[in-house]
Amino acid sequence: MSRSTRTREGGRRDEIVAQAVALFDAKGYAGTSVNDIADALGLSKPALYHYIQRKEDVLYWIHEEFAQMLIAKLEDRLTEPRPMRDQLRDVVRDILALMVTHRVYLRVFFEHFRELDPERQAEIALQRDHYRHLVQGVIERGSASGEFRALDPGIVTNSIFGMCNWAYQWYDPAGALSNVEVADTMFDLLLGGLETRA
Repeated sequence: MSRSTRTREGGRRDEIVAQAVALFDAKGYAGTSVNDIADALGLSKPALYHYIQRKEDVLYWIHEEFAQMLIAKLEDRLTEPRPMRDQLRDVVRDILALMVTHRVYLRVFFEHFRELDPERQAEIALQRDHYRHLVQGVIERGSASGEFRALDPGIVTNSIFGMCNWAYQWYDPAGALSNVEVADTMFDLLLGGLETRA
């Protein structure tokens, strides 16, 4: 496949995902058909089947894109010699930033994981586990260096995700606080119980 063809294919995939995720959010995953996606794109159903075999393909793309986006950001930062406190703040900011840039995608990501077939669930679970492992590594290194208290790193990691991931249910990007301000408030709350005590 030529570079120009790959670019066109990727651009069309982005269009399919954007239209499908809006439909999933408005009508629910179960209530959205391949015909609905084709109509939203202005394509015939056979033309859409050139890109996807079933609507679950789009759901998988959404999950894959999210996981890879977060992993890539954190892996890039971890190559920099920065305090673990700063690395952890950026983890919280990354997740809250998605509430603005990919809000509808987040709802689909968190609410429709079980709609994927078992094989694809397993693939996404591996990527989620990898991201979780990276974040837990930040906690562990921060504890080892004395930046953080020596708390169970698994519980701390799960607590961070529990706090951040639920924000899509209540955070309003048009509200008084920016996503960075909300993220930093969460981080201050977290660190108040995590930082080494004098």
